[in-house]
Amino acid sequence: MLATGQRDGFGVHSRVYYQTALDLFGSLGKCELVVASFEQKPLAAIFVFINGRRSWYFYGASGDDERNRMPAYLLQWEAMKLAAARGCREYDLWGSRTQTKRCSRASLPSGRTACGGCTASNAGLEGA
Repeated sequence: MLATGQRDGFGVHSRVYYQTALDLFGSLGKCELVVASFEQKPLAAIFVFINGRRSWYFYGASGDDERNRMPAYLLQWEAMKLAAARGCREYDLWGSRTQTKRCSRASLPSGRTACGGCTASNAGLEGA
């Protein structure tokens, strides 16, 4: 979170704050931590909160390494799939800036994928 906060100019909470949120809401089945990695190195992570049929992207962070792989995009896609699998009908990009430029797979350079070879996984909370 510190790298993201410094790079993008916003404040961050302490590690204890995020761990407490994950422990509390995760134990209730209302929060998942999803991590994107490349070659077993974590690149970015997001908290996804779930309540009923609604889910939210709430907290997220990424490092400066391998940013060209766009792990944050992969995380949002994986979070949406996770939310759908949990029965959610809405996924709220709470706190995300709106963008006016639209982009699609067709606009990517030939041979590139939107995920740049990253993989995403649920980081724990299995069975929570």
